[in-house]
This record gives sequence, structure tokens and C-alpha cells, in this order.
Amino acid sequence: MDFASITSSSFGLVIILLVWFKSDAFVEYASLFGCKKLFWIKNYEEGARKGLYLDYPSYLLIHHNCFLTRLLSCPLCLSVWLCIGASCVTNFDNFTYYFIITYALYGVMVKLYEENIQ
Repeated sequence: MDFASITSSSFGLVIILLVWFKSDAFVEYASLFGCKKLFWIKNYEEGARKGLYLDYPSYLLIHHNCFLTRLLSCPLCLSVWLCIGASCVTNFDNFTYYFIITYALYGVMVKLYEENIQ
């Protein structure tokens, strides 16, 4: 696998991380497709209206604390597992490249995102 395809796959992983950690897209789509009860969206929305939660991953960590929710609420952890999945599909030797590119790009994008919000 060449560097260009690793980089483009890493961009896809960065998009997944940004959507999960920096937007409410998951909550919106889960609501749209009628999965509010399955993913505790109704409870999250009630708490968010009261100002109790910053984001959905924080809600999961506070109210449904287990290995999976800790993994889903940690950008580094989720990035590692997404990169493991991507490297299993292609070639596990590429894991290091996937991880370095993905996490570095994610850090840059978060920094740009936070600068634009202020």
C-alpha cells in the first residue's frame, strides 16, 4: 500500500473522529433514524438542556461507564482502535503510519476548529 492511500484513509479516520468528538451529528442521526432509546439520546438531550453535559461522549462516560464508553470518550484510544481496524483491512505493518498521520491531523484540525470558534 502506498503512502497516498494511507494518507487518504487517515483523512477518513480524522473525519470520523471530528464528527464524533466535535459535532452532534451522531445524536442528530440517531434521533432521525429512531434510535433515541437504543443510544440513550433522550436522556442525553434532557441533561444537555439543563446544562449538565458538554457533549455526547462525556454523557456516555458519566452515565454508562464501562470499557467501551471509556474507549469512545477518549480521542487517543478511539484513534488507536480505528487505526488498528484500518491496518487490519490493509496491512498491519501500516499501523504506525495510520496512527501518526491520523492523530497528528486530528490535533491540527481540533486546533483550527477551536481557533475558529473563539
